[in-house]
Amino acid sequence: MKPTTPFALRPDLRTFSHGGCTLTIVDAERILAAADGPRVELLSGVAFPPPVRSVSLSLTREDAEFFLDASIRTGAEPEHRAGLTVLGNDPIGVFLSRRVESGDPWATRLVDGVSSVLAGVSRRLDPDRGRPSDPRPPVARPDTAAPTTAPSDATTAGPAEADPHPAGPAEVGAAPTADAADAGGRGTGETDAPPAAAAAGPADAGGAATADAGLAATADAGPTADAGADVIDGEAEVADAASGVVASSRVDERTIVLRSTVPAAEMSVAHLEGFCRLVVDAVGEATGPDALVGQVITVSATSGGPERVTLDQVGGLDDIVGQLREIAASFRHPQALARWGAKRPQGALFYGPPGTGKTMLARALANEIGARFREIRTTEILDKWLGSSERNIKQIFRDARRYSEPTVMLFDEFDTIIGYASEGGDAASQAINSVAGIFKQEMNTLVDANPNVFVVATTNFPERIDPSLIRSGRFDIKLAIPAPDATGRAQILAKMIRQLIVSHEVPGFRMFADDVDVAACATLSQGLTGADLAEVLRRAQLSKAMREARTGTRASAISQDDLRRQIADVRAQSAPSRPAPGLPTLGRLFPSPRPAPSPQPPASPEHPASAKPAASAKPAASPESPPQASPEAGGPTSPGEDLA
Repeated sequence: MKPTTPFALRPDLRTFSHGGCTLTIVDAERILAAADGPRVELLSGVAFPPPVRSVSLSLTREDAEFFLDASIRTGAEPEHRAGLTVLGNDPIGVFLSRRVESGDPWATRLVDGVSSVLAGVSRRLDPDRGRPSDPRPPVARPDTAAPTTAPSDATTAGPAEADPHPAGPAEVGAAPTADAADAGGRGTGETDAPPAAAAAGPADAGGAATADAGLAATADAGPTADAGADVIDGEAEVADAASGVVASSRVDERTIVLRSTVPAAEMSVAHLEGFCRLVVDAVGEATGPDALVGQVITVSATSGGPERVTLDQVGGLDDIVGQLREIAASFRHPQALARWGAKRPQGALFYGPPGTGKTMLARALANEIGARFREIRTTEILDKWLGSSERNIKQIFRDARRYSEPTVMLFDEFDTIIGYASEGGDAASQAINSVAGIFKQEMNTLVDANPNVFVVATTNFPERIDPSLIRSGRFDIKLAIPAPDATGRAQILAKMIRQLIVSHEVPGFRMFADDVDVAACATLSQGLTGADLAEVLRRAQLSKAMREARTGTRASAISQDDLRRQIADVRAQSAPSRPAPGLPTLGRLFPSPRPAPSPQPPASPEHPASAKPAASAKPAASPESPPQASPEAGGPTSPGEDLA
């Protein structure tokens, strides 16, 4: 790996052209290094022309091998929205259709899930639905070459003409056997086809585009598919001539899957580039040879926006990142835990000042594990109706016990969801007690019922949380997330700027000038958090964009002076910090301490100046008044006093 400075802003870009498009690999050496552990997604959020719906590219390392995987989903968009038709024009259907049109990922996943279930039920009820009729004309099979001999009368004649020549038992069984061999592999029917026809299938399926790309097909069926018809399953091997990368290719319904295995000792950036070319070739076969012309594709481990944040993007929290990596490793090595009879932590509490990245750390942990991220909001639990809050918390944990894949559950702002058990006797206090009690019971048995679930709670006020809710066994790990120091702020700024450069800079446009000094900015931004630094960059970007909008001319790149002005503005408008330095302690005393007045010495005739006015004099204790607690008895004290 090339040596890089700690605060390097400009990423290492490898740009090359293939299939009419331009590909840029960002920090290829860093990608290979980051693959030593979790799956690294490289194409999150990249859009391709129809009929390709989505393309995923990932890199994983297991033991002594690297695995390059790609999945290309194709198909007509209206066919995947059948769930909306079933829901009808009721308010739910109208709401979901509007959310899908606006690009809401949650609504899209919901509708796609309904469509998949309905399609599966339809196939079970009518297995022949959507399947081409038998026999098929030879010209309709792109993966089957035309026979070299003249076709017989039985294959070319219509149904009426075929009656005078009834087929015998062997001939009747030959056609379906050949179709089965074409669809799933080699069968007994392939002996009826000439050898030349069997060898010419992949070449005809790939066409000129495959030959121009330098791919060598070595199987009997190519991964070709028509987006408007059912895809015929097939297996093939494709290879990139420049890098020597060989990948297996198969088609599963409307998804093209590529996978390549490279020994760790041989893995290099050239292998990554070669696999990217194979992916572009597969996309080009589905979209057409000219659909990708002029498109720019960025391959980066940090692509995909805030949803794809990783621990590598976290700056200034090296110790905490190390602990989170250990948690992620426990999910990847269950055999080691089983051998020692060990249990992974069930939950973690992140607490600290606002804006320090607690929620981002939870998302990064989920991506490091390769787990699903499930955020529990306050409105999903608390309800004004009696008994609804208890039902909601039970349903959340009931669903968590059924998760079949690793899942990170986040209770954000935990103190607003479940805080202290109230001592009052009203209905609201009883509801709070019930929710807190149910949460404790569910957390006691969650890890045994489903070890794939990891619970994270975040709070800015840990002193408001009942210690019994976050004791060991429920939240085994408690991490204080402090505000970053100067080095941490420099790391955060450098990683944010690198991500902006990767996402927005193109040839002919530079977002940041060469005089940007993140170390100097870190010194100027004393007391700012990661959220404040993100606000500094946002204001700098907005200032340049609005200048272009007003003047109509290209604005200059963001310079050090621009960042200095924005840092000063953010510091001037930032909320005042707490007077007590450091982080608060977990839990609080019972009951809440209230300061008591210090006893005053009685006034004497010899010293009249020490007497207090009558209005401020304290009444003498009477038998009817309750005695006041003293510091020696363990009662409340003033903030400046020490306990005896």
